[in-house]
Amino acid sequence: MAESNIIEQLFHYSNPTLWESIVRIILSLFLGGAIGLERERKHRAAGLRTFTLICLGSTIAMLLSIWTPWMLGASSNNPGDPGRIAAQVLTGVGFLGAGAIIHTKGSIQGLTTAAGIWVSAVIGLTVGAGLYIPAIFCTIVVVAVLNSFERIELNHHVGGYNKLMEIQFGTADTENIPIKEILKKHSVSIITMSSEYNLKDDLSTITMQVRMSSRTSESGLTKEIKELPKITGFKFYS
Repeated sequence: MAESNIIEQLFHYSNPTLWESIVRIILSLFLGGAIGLERERKHRAAGLRTFTLICLGSTIAMLLSIWTPWMLGASSNNPGDPGRIAAQVLTGVGFLGAGAIIHTKGSIQGLTTAAGIWVSAVIGLTVGAGLYIPAIFCTIVVVAVLNSFERIELNHHVGGYNKLMEIQFGTADTENIPIKEILKKHSVSIITMSSEYNLKDDLSTITMQVRMSSRTSESGLTKEIKELPKITGFKFYS
């Protein structure tokens, strides 16, 4: 029974005082900064300032969402809708997430940063609602996922890993060049493939987003690609 009351109090609608609100803002500053610091350390586009501001803004929005019904004369029997303003935060933060996603040459980058922006906003809302322990625990989990899971992916190539490959040829006729055969030999799957031809100068560029398995030897693959006929350039992008 006592445990049930604690849970009810934890998730119960609250009307924070001025000092409680300041505590929530300060906590939001640290939690958003913790995620932003991890992103900043890896030189991501959205770093310390971005994540801190997102978390702070979400907390203020949640506080405003809580205060507004009370300022308009709400009571315990009719508390209004304290989630109305806060709900718009997740819609608005979607535009920031979309701005962090970059699509170039068939490769999509920034999805992890966009997801981090979204979860940072949710953490800010959680702090603003006064759910300190869930917010702190979620922040610890997020930082752990961004650090530990990335190491696992890089070290063990779980399910393979994506690369962007660009091959340049001194000919516009690439039909008889065995690119696909070489990739298949090295357990590399083609996700997307595009070709660009310069008929005037008799040049061509093939750009591919590929999925490389844990069995793939990049050095062996690179060596065979460099031996292709009429190749003039070759680039790998992470």
